[in-house]
Amino acid sequence: MRAGFTGAGDSSLTEVTADGERPIDLPDAGPPYAAVIDHTLACLTGDATNLIEPASALPALQLTLDVHQRLTQAAS
Repeated sequence: MRAGFTGAGDSSLTEVTADGERPIDLPDAGPPYAAVIDHTLACLTGDATNLIEPASALPALQLTLDVHQRLTQAAS
């Protein structure tokens, strides 16, 4: 699977198989997710201050890595 998401506009997810590609419909993530993504992008460009507490950064990173691993294993 391939994700296309920039934090601006609609997101898309495409399943890529030996038979070709097909779009996967995603539910509307709504304003809370958009706000988090916009804030993250603003932090990356230096336009906002990171609000993640240092004590929560490593568990959040571990969760992100776990999700990535499961998604890439499922796509194999």
